[in-house]
Amino acid sequence: MQSRARYQSWSLVLLVAVGLAYFLYRTWNHRDITWHWQDEALLADNSRIWVARTEVREVLSGGEPFSGPLRTTKLATLELPGSAQSVVWSGRMEPLIVERGEQPVQWVLIATPIWCDEYRQFGSPVPPYVEFEFINGSWKARSVEKRWYGRESNLLLNEIARAKRTGGKVTSEEISTWNAQVFTDLRAIQPGAKLNCESERGYRSRK
Repeated sequence: MQSRARYQSWSLVLLVAVGLAYFLYRTWNHRDITWHWQDEALLADNSRIWVARTEVREVLSGGEPFSGPLRTTKLATLELPGSAQSVVWSGRMEPLIVERGEQPVQWVLIATPIWCDEYRQFGSPVPPYVEFEFINGSWKARSVEKRWYGRESNLLLNEIARAKRTGGKVTSEEISTWNAQVFTDLRAIQPGAKLNCESERGYRSRK
């Protein structure tokens, strides 16, 4: 009887230990993580600017126990140079291109929705890009103009590179090399790009 009781006691201790280990594992691996880095963006006039970037990454729901979590962008922030103070853009989207605007537009930023909520929020644009214009101290959104079709991204898109270069700087040449490894509709503005937001998953997929 004592042997059986001791066995049951140790089994309970082991079960609690395994449960605690799994809880700590999931808590640590499923926490939000933040990357900070600087992009050297090559502009249309061949000038270059440094763009300070921050990206908060969150874990998507689902997945297998003890498998690496699938992460996506929770919040992206860019800080652009300004005459008096820096210009900040922030959103739950994937920034692709930054460019100087023509007066009264100071800056233009083109981004693509990651989540279907944001895609619908901006009117389900076709193609799936949103053009943000910084005018008189605030950002205004519109559908991307055709003049941007075919324009290549000048901001770092490759997630592996972002993780590796967090805390550092990425040159425009490195951005071009890393971006060659991502989806075509991210590398350049594609007029035929489409998103599939017809399901209830919330997270977009490509058709």
